[in-house]
Amino acid sequence: MEAVNNWAIKTPPGFIFSLKIPRTITHEKFLVECDKEFEEFVGAANVLGEKLGPMVFQFPFFTDSVFSDPIQFVSRLQAFFKKLPRGGCRFAVEIRNKYWLKPRLLDLLRQNNVALVLQDQSWMPHPKRPWEL
Repeated sequence: MEAVNNWAIKTPPGFIFSLKIPRTITHEKFLVECDKEFEEFVGAANVLGEKLGPMVFQFPFFTDSVFSDPIQFVSRLQAFFKKLPRGGCRFAVEIRNKYWLKPRLLDLLRQNNVALVLQDQSWMPHPKRPWEL
């Protein structure tokens, strides 16, 4: 918390931070039984006040051992989105599974006002070519 407070103090007005949600939540617990960790993270992030930009859920490339298909992932994400704080906080999701970028996921993001992050990788769709999504 002290480090985040120092960031807020030492950066100029108008500076915006985009923070990654802890790996424990996205890579280890896969959005399950992580309410305490998430609440602590958001609480610490809110210290930034007006300098807090989107908080990013950066997920790894999921193998079949974690999610056998994108529907399982979207269902898990949908359940977790119900826990997102409303008002003032912004969120974004980055996934590494190109073939999971389907209308069901994009609709869920829209419904929850969550942004989509696309990696600048040759194997990922390019935002200037939305027909690839």
